[in-house]
Amino acid sequence: MSRKLELSIGIIIIVLFFAFIGTRLFKENVNADEPLSKLENAIVKGDVEYLKDRIRIENHSKELAKDEISKIVKLLNHLDVGRNLNDYTDKNIKRNIYLMKDGKEKIFYDKYVIYIKPQQLVINSNIPNVKVYLDGKDIGKTDKDSTLKYNLNVPGLYKIKAVYSDKYSKVENEEEAYLYNDTDKEIEQDVKLNAGYINVYSNNDEAKLYVNDKDTGLLVKDIGKFGPIALDGSISIQSKVKAPKGYIKSMKMDVAETENSYYLDIDKEYEEGSHSFTEYELKELVVNYLVELVNSINNKDYRYVKPYILSNSKLEEMQLKLVENLGSKGTKEELIDYEIIDLRSVSIDGSDYDVTVKERHKMIYSNNTEEEVNHIWVYRAVRKDDGKFYLTNLTKYKGL
Repeated sequence: MSRKLELSIGIIIIVLFFAFIGTRLFKENVNADEPLSKLENAIVKGDVEYLKDRIRIENHSKELAKDEISKIVKLLNHLDVGRNLNDYTDKNIKRNIYLMKDGKEKIFYDKYVIYIKPQQLVINSNIPNVKVYLDGKDIGKTDKDSTLKYNLNVPGLYKIKAVYSDKYSKVENEEEAYLYNDTDKEIEQDVKLNAGYINVYSNNDEAKLYVNDKDTGLLVKDIGKFGPIALDGSISIQSKVKAPKGYIKSMKMDVAETENSYYLDIDKEYEEGSHSFTEYELKELVVNYLVELVNSINNKDYRYVKPYILSNSKLEEMQLKLVENLGSKGTKEELIDYEIIDLRSVSIDGSDYDVTVKERHKMIYSNNTEEEVNHIWVYRAVRKDDGKFYLTNLTKYKGL
């Protein structure tokens, strides 16, 4: 063996020795858990820039946008993933979020990536044809079974808006929810609206159903279950039958959530154009006025009672001031009872009437004290060109 060869072999042995020693020393001084610690800290701090190539959707090659990363990070913190990353490396636990090694970074460190499995969002509503929005994006309508399925690639916190509308009303609801399921392929989310079905009945086989004064074209006897419609009081229903002098009508009823059966029975004496029907119209006007005046006071909003008072009348001026005054004081009111004790025509053509009403109210003051008040008012009602009666004035009762 030549001197030159011996020298070369010696150099190689020395290099290999120091390389071996160096590698041993490096491994002893390198913290193998450092990549996990950095990943945990990035999640807790919401470091989207660091996490943008460390969060991926399983089987999706498309790079996630920053707002999508941010949404996922909020979810990870909601689930406390950042403080328990080791729990997501166990392959024996079938989770929709899991951690995997994906090559190296900085030569010696393992690179960890968080993978998220796509899931199917199942929206369950209480009625069909509900339009659903996620963060403002229209994702479709619920089907005949009141269900909507949507492929959700990016789980997280979403604003869920549900809207149902028809020719009679519009109902909507918005809420926030974390959309994610840890183990299942489907995310079940309930989205309920204050709408549904009602049962309607009438004692007259020829009675048609009217909703908010619009003819549905349906005979009440053929309907049974009607809807879906709003159940928040914005819908009124009534039955009508064609008569020689106009229509015979049932009482108008507001549809409320607490009731699901409505009896729209017709009293034949209340035929439109008759004296009895005029009494019916005036009584209905007064009842609606009394109920909605209380709503106006309690909601500090004159618009509730406005449909029953003639615009620019003395009564409008008085009740505008009343609503403003009681509202500014924080006073609430309840209608305890009322009685119509007299109803009489005060014009030759029968267009003006005085309606005398005995009323009992409970006043609830801002200091939580209560007081019962009793009044007898005489309301002036006038029939206008649209054929409807409106209240125009009130005076104190002075006796018959």
